[in-house]
Amino acid sequence: SRVADRLPSAGPYHRHVTEPASRAPSPIFGTLAVVLAAGLFATLGVLSRVTYDLGLTPLAFVTWRSGVAALAMVAVVIVTMRRGGRLVGWRSLTPRDRISLGIAALAGASLDVTMFFAYARVPVAIVLLCFYLFPAMVAGASAALGWERLDRSRTVALAIALAGMVAVMVGGPSTGGPSGLDPLGVVLALGSTVSQAVFVLVSRSG
Repeated sequence: SRVADRLPSAGPYHRHVTEPASRAPSPIFGTLAVVLAAGLFATLGVLSRVTYDLGLTPLAFVTWRSGVAALAMVAVVIVTMRRGGRLVGWRSLTPRDRISLGIAALAGASLDVTMFFAYARVPVAIVLLCFYLFPAMVAGASAALGWERLDRSRTVALAIALAGMVAVMVGGPSTGGPSGLDPLGVVLALGSTVSQAVFVLVSRSG
């Protein structure tokens, strides 16, 4: 028993073997994922216009895109579960989380529909110009809700974004003409902006 008392305890050694120190995740994978997502998103406008010229309707394009995305998400879930992940049950969510999830889902669906119908009516550049106003909307809404303070730099950025949008709409071709902007297309593009802003705000608060 005296010999056994002098031996080092197996507990710490066992913990060292089975529970190695966790390493900080490398930012390379996240950076590559962001770049890949940005590249794929950049092709949507041109790709949608090409498919429209070939006879595909905006609603059909949205349906195909959502279907492919759903299959990809199922594959990601399967791989994650095989690696030890688990799904969060609907009943385990709080009522607020359920409402937030529902609003986010509706905002995502609205984003797809409004954006791709806008692509069919106005140039891709105009749709993207309207869409990328959503960071300014998020900043303004966050300040109005008291989540973030609207400091000088954010105020200047917000003013520049809004001024640029107004300059394009006012100084561009007259709407309604053969070479002008379709008012309904601009409204749809702005609808996609609002949808994305709502999605971001709900995701942050939920």
